[in-house]
Amino acid sequence: MLQISFLTGITTDALGALRRSVWERHPLPDVDMAEDQHWMREVMRLGHTKAYVPAAAVRHSHSFSSGQWVRNWYDQYASYRDMGSSNQLPTVRSAVRHFLVHARADVAYLRQTGHGLRAQAGAALKAGARASGGYLGSHYPRLPRWLRRRLSNQRRGAFTGR
Repeated sequence: MLQISFLTGITTDALGALRRSVWERHPLPDVDMAEDQHWMREVMRLGHTKAYVPAAAVRHSHSFSSGQWVRNWYDQYASYRDMGSSNQLPTVRSAVRHFLVHARADVAYLRQTGHGLRAQAGAALKAGARASGGYLGSHYPRLPRWLRRRLSNQRRGAFTGR
């Protein structure tokens, strides 16, 4: 089995561009979540590469509630786990560290760009939802089935042991 570090700089179709000829030969897979991650792993396994363009800009947002953010990140991290990715929050300490890093960075950015306390508090809340959902998704096989169903936007655990 070929081991590759395909999640170094996560790939996302929300802000990615891909060569049409590669996409036509290798369309996105039909999976519950993280189709972009599955796709990148496969095309990199086949010898293709990805590039990072720091000057590229994208505007992407969701109007999620805090609970929806927890569920979104739960599904993301559960999918990363299913793919065998090291992108996990294996301990409470790692989840707290993840929260602190993202909350500080987001609040600092919002402060620098003139956004008020309401936006800064919202960013901290979203970072908490990401860390919470990420931790739970990283450990989803150990959660009771009823909780997996409740946490998942993708109905993870509704019909199978997943």
